[in-house]
Amino acid sequence: MSLWSEGISDVIFDTGSSAFDIIVDRDDWIELTGIDKLDTAPIQRIVNSWGAKVTAIGAPARGPLTIGSAHIANPRVFFLKEQPNLLSSWPFPARALVGNAPFWNRIVIMDLGIRPRFGLLE
Repeated sequence: MSLWSEGISDVIFDTGSSAFDIIVDRDDWIELTGIDKLDTAPIQRIVNSWGAKVTAIGAPARGPLTIGSAHIANPRVFFLKEQPNLLSSWPFPARALVGNAPFWNRIVIMDLGIRPRFGLLE
């Protein structure tokens, strides 16, 4: 999977996306999961996104996800059915949105100074 093996840049950490390991646009979702028929996706949830109901389509990734010191062996990857190109439509670079789910057993440290940094404590 080139997206995983090359490393994803432009990752946004969103504390409001607590239930999700990672959210990407539909084309990246297809690459990461290997599923091209959306009706066969094993996870379909109706969720709230900025006051609107949307369908989160999810499936296990075909490989592990590493973010800093966090190694997620079986990440679940999602995209929003009603907004399949959500991230690429933003006015700033964003390739993936990571929620709280990969970090349940860790402490997240964010330095929002002039050089923002993201860190994890075990």
